[in-house]
Amino acid sequence: PTRGTDGRPAVLVLLLDVTRRRAAEAARDELSADLRRVQRAQQFLLRASDVLAAAGGYEETLDRLCRLSVPTLGDLCLIDVVERRRLRRVAAVAADPARQPLADELRTRYGLLPGSHHPALEAMRSGTRWEPEVDEAWIRGQARDERHAELHRQLGTSGFVAVPLLAGGEVLGTLTVLSTAGRRFGPDDVALVEALAGRVALVVAKERRYEREHRIAEVLQRSMLTRLPVLPGLELAARYVPAREDTHVGGDWHDAFAFPGEDPVVVIGDVVGHDVDAAAQMGQLRNALRGLAYGRRRPAAVLEALDALVSGLAVTELASVVYAALAPVAGGRELRWSNAGHLPPLLLPAGRPGAARFLDPEPDPFVGVSAFGRRREHRAVLPAGSTLLLYTDGLVESRDSQLERGLEELRDLAVRSAALPLPALCDALLEDLGRGAEDDVALLAVRVLSG
Repeated sequence: PTRGTDGRPAVLVLLLDVTRRRAAEAARDELSADLRRVQRAQQFLLRASDVLAAAGGYEETLDRLCRLSVPTLGDLCLIDVVERRRLRRVAAVAADPARQPLADELRTRYGLLPGSHHPALEAMRSGTRWEPEVDEAWIRGQARDERHAELHRQLGTSGFVAVPLLAGGEVLGTLTVLSTAGRRFGPDDVALVEALAGRVALVVAKERRYEREHRIAEVLQRSMLTRLPVLPGLELAARYVPAREDTHVGGDWHDAFAFPGEDPVVVIGDVVGHDVDAAAQMGQLRNALRGLAYGRRRPAAVLEALDALVSGLAVTELASVVYAALAPVAGGRELRWSNAGHLPPLLLPAGRPGAARFLDPEPDPFVGVSAFGRRREHRAVLPAGSTLLLYTDGLVESRDSQLERGLEELRDLAVRSAALPLPALCDALLEDLGRGAEDDVALLAVRVLSG
């Protein structure tokens, strides 16, 4: 309390200019908010990077990225991808496990229809679409039927962000995040969804390149694995299983042929590696081997001629080959073969499968070893009813098991399956030993019917 000079009561007012202080406080609060947004984005994207670093298969990776986005970015995540000119919903994940069956139904029953006005398709045509709030009218307008609308009602759809998956200027699909229970998307949410879409696009683009290379390489591979001929007195069956990694093709091959007036020939071979280069070099060796076989009756002589030719073909990878001729003899066939670094053929004698044995004299070096001279030739008699198995190492060898054990398993399974028709025998061997093969598998089975 105070009084003026005239003694009457007065009020003392002190005015302070706080403009700068308030501006500084506002700047501080905005900076803190920006920092929290940056930290949130960094933490989320680091988790996304961890998912990519630990990526398994294509669909598994997309599913894990979808799961990462809920509930951080939204309550439901959908990923649609263009595959061979068709749209496929690859992933659909709900934040609430109780609502996952609804998300699964959206994925399996209500994928995107080309030509519709679905927000995901609009995003693919013109960029990110964002609606922080949608109503019943929007749901009815987007639904394809009453069940579709009911799914959105049960999910509680209240908003969405749809972002195209872009890589190299190409639209590969779309990432859609839905909100439920009144959650509203803001600009920061949209930015994070776009950042996640960029990572999803990388996965899809990689799979696209892989699939394209795989199709080209597999066509190349199978074009070189010609249909087995009909050889009098012999029954043939063959299988080829591509590796589960890389381009799913490689240097394994099988072959069988007979020139007029000459003994039937069967071949198994393997160029080291399982990629397009290995497949191309395999094709060179296979065709060269056929040409060199004409007029040469001795298997060892054929492989010696192949040794001499390899350097001119510029084959840089190691290759193994078993080349065998089956000459008619009384009561069966005489097998004459030469082995250039390959695994030994397995013989199942007629009527005595328990006496199965590997034809395993020590193999000569790989094809093309320049220091090697004359190759050895071996002989064995195969009575009618006998079965000969030629195979590549993908059938019996893996990172987790030793070759010796794989050979034992092959012998035991072949003995148990010896009575099966030849195609069924091949299928049984692949089903048991070739499942999930880390390398290509080529298998050629020969059954002697007569001499």
